[in-house]
Amino acid sequence: MSKGFKNKMPKDIEEYQTIMMITGGVMGLKMYNRCEEIIDNNPDYFPWEHRYKSIPEGVHKAYLDEKYPERDLPLFGSIENNSTKFDGIIPSIMNNGNNVNFTINGSIIDMFQELINENCRRRKEDMELDIVDKALWDKHYSKYKLEYRKKDRRLY
Repeated sequence: MSKGFKNKMPKDIEEYQTIMMITGGVMGLKMYNRCEEIIDNNPDYFPWEHRYKSIPEGVHKAYLDEKYPERDLPLFGSIENNSTKFDGIIPSIMNNGNNVNFTINGSIIDMFQELINENCRRRKEDMELDIVDKALWDKHYSKYKLEYRKKDRRLY
């Protein structure tokens, strides 16, 4: 949000902030559409989003195609490839059974140390991914002077 706003924040901006605080950005289609409407109606509060939307669609497509080359492939099996049969999400989960069976080996201190080590490994991996992601972003969007936004990978 811009720092130059001296008046009280508009109600729809407060609504947007409340939605984001409560959901963390994970929401249904109706709420998502409402957030999009708020962003569209308030360019002064969302300058980055409006600059992003003003960029030609071909730039976005090229970026997404390079970042996610498999994005047009079906998630589970396909008509062309019948080697992978998919009956749906619920039957797939039910057929795979309970995958959370585990046994505790070692002390609680060892388990916490493993957790700390894993968190450090993931943090380092995230930093490396951010460098690669930023380079790809800059390749496609630096011409439009749209700065890279670091992702919170803990949400994915």
